[in-house]
Amino acid sequence: MKFSSAHSTTPSSEEALREVLNRIQEDFESTDPPDVAIFFITHHHQPCFPELGLRVKRSLNVQHLLGTTAESVIEGTQEFENQPVLALWAGWLPEVQIHPFRITCAQTDEGFSFTGIPQELPSGSTSPPTFLLLPDPFTIPTQEMLKIFSQQFPGAVVTGGLASGGQAPGQNTLFLNGDTFQEGAIGIAIQGPIEIRTIISQGCRPIGRHWVVTQAKGNILNGLGGKPPLERLQEIFETLDPEELELVRSALHIGLVTNEYQEDFDRGDFLIRNVIGVDPGDGSLLLSDLVRTGQTVQFQVREPDSAREDLLHLLNRDRSQWKTPPLGGLIFSCNGRGSRLFGDPNVDISGVRSVTGNIPIAGFFAQGEIGPVGGENFIHGFTASVALFAPASS
Repeated sequence: MKFSSAHSTTPSSEEALREVLNRIQEDFESTDPPDVAIFFITHHHQPCFPELGLRVKRSLNVQHLLGTTAESVIEGTQEFENQPVLALWAGWLPEVQIHPFRITCAQTDEGFSFTGIPQELPSGSTSPPTFLLLPDPFTIPTQEMLKIFSQQFPGAVVTGGLASGGQAPGQNTLFLNGDTFQEGAIGIAIQGPIEIRTIISQGCRPIGRHWVVTQAKGNILNGLGGKPPLERLQEIFETLDPEELELVRSALHIGLVTNEYQEDFDRGDFLIRNVIGVDPGDGSLLLSDLVRTGQTVQFQVREPDSAREDLLHLLNRDRSQWKTPPLGGLIFSCNGRGSRLFGDPNVDISGVRSVTGNIPIAGFFAQGEIGPVGGENFIHGFTASVALFAPASS
């Protein structure tokens, strides 16, 4: 199992492609063609996207090739924000089965109707597949799609990111094995002697204590431990210093526990969702996701230090469980992170590489990040979703 990645910041699409292909081919000049490759391009190169994809596939003779446009691209040791970039990541995966697919969606009177979601995969593997998914944010409801994956493949992990940089339907481009699309989603299912470890860093830290929801309807939270949520927040306010109070006012979130059978809750046990409104009249909160009575929740705040620390904590916790070290990786970081969140560039990729070492890693800043929390796959915001690839341990 081998991986390689390369990038070019040359504005010329022709020159950028030549530079990237030369570096990939130099890495493994004598090997067989890669089994899978993914390329990420900023919108500077979008007019040439179809030709670039065809040339990558032809030059590398790669069996499966995916691509997406992105607001900003990540490769190697750097996050390239707001500049022309073309990056390519390739993997040689002997005996691993890869199944490509494309998904479209239509709105009907009965709800969403999806076409192209895999129904079953021919495999002798006893474990569920891992799916890599690249949706367009404007033309497919990703969370609804993820529910279908969960029903179809219980226990399967879905990782990936939503195409970014476009401001309206039709402005992002996806590429799959020679064809380009401006809608829907593309992806691959991966099965066989490979271990794909996912790290989902939502970048928040808890404040106060956790509470049981005593009243809720839809995405409206009406009661926490028998009191209005706003009253519970006021109790927290009284324990905070001025700096933390400002964080609560500007970056308040709520964590929904995903596994109620646990007695203690740590990072990775909460699904972070936004608090998007407050009703001072009854003290209720409007959330960006559904909440139910009996669920355990805890208020959270997000700021640069907590986001850095959360990613490193989860990466190191994952490293303690490695049986074989990863040989390559993909990273899907929110386009609200990077220098927008941290003030400095390269924070997420530097954090990942501080744990994984010098392995080929590439990805992009997404308009939504996909990954599992508590055994269920979700679309996230302000999150770094990392997938690390290693040979299956015997």
